Amino acid sequence: MIRIIALPALLFAFLCFGCSPNSQKDDKAVYQVFTGTFTSAESKGIYMVRFDAKDGRLSAPELVAETSNPSFLTVDGTILYAVNANDSGLVVSYQWDGGLRYLDAMRTSGAGPCYVAVSQSGRMAAVANYRSGSVAVFQVDQGRFSGEAVARQHEGSGPNASRQKGPHAHYCQFAGNDRMLYVADLGIDEIVAYPIEDGRVGPGHTALKLDGGDGPRHMAFYNDFVFIVNELSNTVVSARADHEKGLLERIDKKSTLPAGFEGESFAADIHVSPDGKLYTSNRGNNSIAVFSILEDGRLEWVGSSPSGGDWPRNFAIAPKGDFMLVANQRTGNIVSFRIDAKTGMPVPTGHEVKVPEAVCLQFAGID
Repeated sequence: MIRIIALPALLFAFLCFGCSPNSQKDDKAVYQVFTGTFTSAESKGIYMVRFDAKDGRLSAPELVAETSNPSFLTVDGTILYAVNANDSGLVVSYQWDGGLRYLDAMRTSGAGPCYVAVSQSGRMAAVANYRSGSVAVFQVDQGRFSGEAVARQHEGSGPNASRQKGPHAHYCQFAGNDRMLYVADLGIDEIVAYPIEDGRVGPGHTALKLDGGDGPRHMAFYNDFVFIVNELSNTVVSARADHEKGLLERIDKKSTLPAGFEGESFAADIHVSPDGKLYTSNRGNNSIAVFSILEDGRLEWVGSSPSGGDWPRNFAIAPKGDFMLVANQRTGNIVSFRIDAKTGMPVPTGHEVKVPEAVCLQFAGID
């Protein structure tokens, strides 16, 4: 059951939702940040917090939609998409217009959806189904799904007996002006590319084969480069992208963990800041790793910073690149950091809020 929470106090918020934050010159801007969770006795669905770009302060969370396991969210203008990470996979769309208003829902043709992406045109959406190892592509119109989902099943396995018995699609993203859809599959150590033509999904091919046991989880795009964070080997790979052919040429590979760390850890999220610093999160080491991106795409280790909690599954960089928010799943807290302009290192602001099992953060519009 999906229950929408009415928030009369937020009736004015939709006016700036989806605005380009870079068009705002006021450093006192207050951003809306949507938070996805794994639902439990404490967590009920999707929450919204306000982030003050002056000092990094966070408001108390407000429940904006009651829904089951909204583990990943994507914002496209005034539309919010959320996956329900259950055996019977579902992707749900909402309109933000002073509250989060339910629009539509579609089965994802797979189990355990964990990522949803929207094309640059806004007319297609794609979902990665982790448990079934498949990807599904939908036609959308203003947040409403049309027609049947186009599903593509992956095949294969990897050397990690406990995590790679079969395919596990973990990420999907449109690129190259919607000419290509890339899917990171943790179970088969591959990035798979699907050509898109006139809204139709072509047959997939291997864009990049990772090292056995890497477990590619998420990707980040920056200029002509693509960066892949590997969950199982705790590494990040840089590659040069050819979106016309859907091929990625490997350049570099670096550990996401600080030297000397010997405990168990699993890399999770990856983002690039507007000024070209690369960040990854480490669950177990409970840190954010920082890299510089060199002109040729190689990576240079800068350092790592504690995440401010346990199990940093997801984090988000503020649109202007001056702040970072980190969602620590096990401690159920969202921690605010200011990014040092010279070093790129995250520095705690001293502000945080509690959101049980917070696992996804998406910056939206400005109040």
